[in-house]
Amino acid sequence: MQDSFRYLDFDEELNISKDNIGRIIDLALKESNTDTYGKETHEYINFVCRKMTADHNISEQAQRELSDYGCDIANMAGDYSFQKGFKEGVRLFRTLMSL
Repeated sequence: MQDSFRYLDFDEELNISKDNIGRIIDLALKESNTDTYGKETHEYINFVCRKMTADHNISEQAQRELSDYGCDIANMAGDYSFQKGFKEGVRLFRTLMSL
């Protein structure tokens, strides 16, 4: 097991345009397993669980709880980031429209 974590695989940008927005919405509606916090975060949560298990010999129940806590933290951080990003996006849009 490695003692460090390094994983970079950023999601591809959507590049939404009037020509492809229908296809993007259709694909999003059909997606049954939407990733809520990204592949990199999921991999890091798994890394932390493996590291804690190897270093501290924690039980399977504790491993599941640790994974659940990690997922909860990732979801809370994602929600907060979305809200902040949305507010900044609206502010930018208003600024651009006033120019």
